[in-house]
Amino acid sequence: MTQAAPDFDVIVVGSGPAGVSTTFPLLEAGLKVLMVDGGREAKIPPPANSYLNSRASSSGQSEWMLGRDFHALHFAAASSPKFRTPTHSHVFEGFEKSNQIVGEGFVATGSLARGGLSNAWGCGVAKLSASELKDFPFTPEELEPSYESVARRMGVSGAVQDDLSAYFGLDAYADKPIAIDSVQASLLSKYQKKATQLHSLGVKLGRSRVAALSTDRGDRKACDLSGNCLWGCHRKALYSAGDDLQTLRTFSNFFYRPGFVVERVFLKDGLPSIQGQRLSNSTTDSPTLSARKVVLAAGTLATSRLAMLALKIDRPLQMQATPVAAFML
Repeated sequence: MTQAAPDFDVIVVGSGPAGVSTTFPLLEAGLKVLMVDGGREAKIPPPANSYLNSRASSSGQSEWMLGRDFHALHFAAASSPKFRTPTHSHVFEGFEKSNQIVGEGFVATGSLARGGLSNAWGCGVAKLSASELKDFPFTPEELEPSYESVARRMGVSGAVQDDLSAYFGLDAYADKPIAIDSVQASLLSKYQKKATQLHSLGVKLGRSRVAALSTDRGDRKACDLSGNCLWGCHRKALYSAGDDLQTLRTFSNFFYRPGFVVERVFLKDGLPSIQGQRLSNSTTDSPTLSARKVVLAAGTLATSRLAMLALKIDRPLQMQATPVAAFML
């Protein structure tokens, strides 16, 4: 019996950094790629003026400080203030319910937003160490072309020779650092005078390498030190995978279906397939799409759930969490 033709060569589940970084080389190889995601978009724009000026004179500041429905007061116990910012409400909205995930003793963090959690991250970037990659079937050196490609596409700043150059390992692909204030400059100067002594204690300081622009890139403008990072950058200086969708859409072999939450991955007539629900309407149908390959890039929790269901794993799965942010890795 002849196998049915798949709808696509590859289906990518998720539009966050992992999803878009997977999609670019697939499109460049000429494959027909479908990306699906929750597609939620921001309801409240971030402030356009500097934080202090907005707080002093903006008549509409309650919208982004508190929210139209007092969103900021609903999450008073949240581990991260980003959960409380009204401008980021769409990033976390509906994740647990749509993915049938409940966190007990930890925050079940995930996103149905276009661009995923990169809409509300700290923009920290660094290479994985050799010890972190020791169980993977490739060497750290084999990742170099990918590191360069992704770093140059995202836009990384902070390149300067200091005690953290080796840790971050991205200076060859990074732009100049973003300016620091007098307090930070004073702290760095004091550290440099006692660096040798501090090194003996295992302490190293330096400039952070971040996915935030120090130079303009097309419609993304360099950081202007406005102080609005927590609420989002109207200049798009902070990298969000959602911005990459504009470039992905220039490929004729790219297809995008927002408002689609995958419920399961399975084989249908020998082809990897996904079945999901639409968020945009109240219909009860569950569309099914097939491909030669399905890539799960829906965040740690959602990806793990879908993989466990597909592999019929019915046992506890050990994960790691960071006590600082209280989300799963």
